[in-house]
Amino acid sequence: MGTNWPKPGINHVGEYQASGYLLPLSGSTNIRYLQQVASGISFLDDGNFTVFDETGDDGEGVRAIKSGMFIKGKFLTYTCTVPHIVEMTNIPAASYAAPTLASLVSDS
Repeated sequence: MGTNWPKPGINHVGEYQASGYLLPLSGSTNIRYLQQVASGISFLDDGNFTVFDETGDDGEGVRAIKSGMFIKGKFLTYTCTVPHIVEMTNIPAASYAAPTLASLVSDS
């Protein structure tokens, strides 16, 4: 085994693809701050879900979600008002620079 074995990080594709560590959580209106990058979320009831970028922007706001719905995508900070299961990766939150939501879309 080499002495320069790569550490888990956002550019380490295997760490993202090997995601699947499940974190069941209850619903809350409080903002949750994950210590590792999430790769998806499943909802166990109907409710509301909001993702925030590192500036605290929620993009276009709260989204209504339905029981059994699954959303795939990287995120660190969110709220969810119903019980849910977050699919986690091995990627530490500190190594992930999430894009600001405003930079992802243009209305013009």
